[in-house]
Amino acid sequence: MTAVRIRLGYAAIALDVPEGSPNRTVRAQTLAALPGDDARRHRLRQVAAQNLHTTLRILRYNAAEGIPLYRLTSRLIPFATHPEWGWDWEAELQQELAQIRALVLRRGLRLSVHLDHFVVLNSASPGVRERSLAEVRHQARLLQALAGPGANAVLVTHIGARGADPARAVDRFVDVVTRLEPAVRRLLAVENDDVSFDPAHALEAALATWPPGRTPKLHLSSPVSAGSPRDHADGIRPEDFDRLAAALRPLGRDCDVLLEAKAKDRALKALAAHLAGRPGYRVHRTGEIELVDAG
Repeated sequence: MTAVRIRLGYAAIALDVPEGSPNRTVRAQTLAALPGDDARRHRLRQVAAQNLHTTLRILRYNAAEGIPLYRLTSRLIPFATHPEWGWDWEAELQQELAQIRALVLRRGLRLSVHLDHFVVLNSASPGVRERSLAEVRHQARLLQALAGPGANAVLVTHIGARGADPARAVDRFVDVVTRLEPAVRRLLAVENDDVSFDPAHALEAALATWPPGRTPKLHLSSPVSAGSPRDHADGIRPEDFDRLAAALRPLGRDCDVLLEAKAKDRALKALAAHLAGRPGYRVHRTGEIELVDAG
């Protein structure tokens, strides 16, 4: 069996980092009440800079803990694509962006973003499609600013609304995605839309969609209960990770796995500690697991 390495990560908030939430924002009413564009840009810069400083602290913590994969919050830069209050955040935040990019490149960290629910690339509404494209381009620009051009970053989206004509909805998705610049399309990865499947049968086909030279990125969660399969539990049940590992072993392909758990970094560390004492796994660092011969 070819050795398979799995790198782990978590999303957005680090519970073991003081004030570890990079989700600060500003209300539209607050911005509207400020006296002019300069005051609004100053306020937006303050909030975004604070989010980036928090992100830098989280990434330093991840690097020290050996956690190589991290999903950025999609709310790092408030009002970036607002039709009236959009601002040149990249010019305003050069120093903060450069600090993160230097750490990411130096420590070999991998970043991703999951697009928000309002991004519906195949919407029947032309206005929604245009706003969605603007958001995709913004998040791609942010990923490139934080991870460097050509980075192995990932921008995750869903195909979206299917409606009464799912075939036409898929066609719209393809039509819209082909309008994106190649550098943006390269970052896109499509997540399944709440479809239940047996990973042993579907995983090989999914991994084949990733081009050579790019490590596939998967998501793993455990449901709160059988009656609430879409609601994420606080942690990852070891048996759920075992099922994923069993499907990956015969494929022989390294993967990055983002854990979608409410306990965030604590859930990741708890899972790694559990796997460290079990046959079939070798934990090199907290977020780096090797699947080995259980015998």
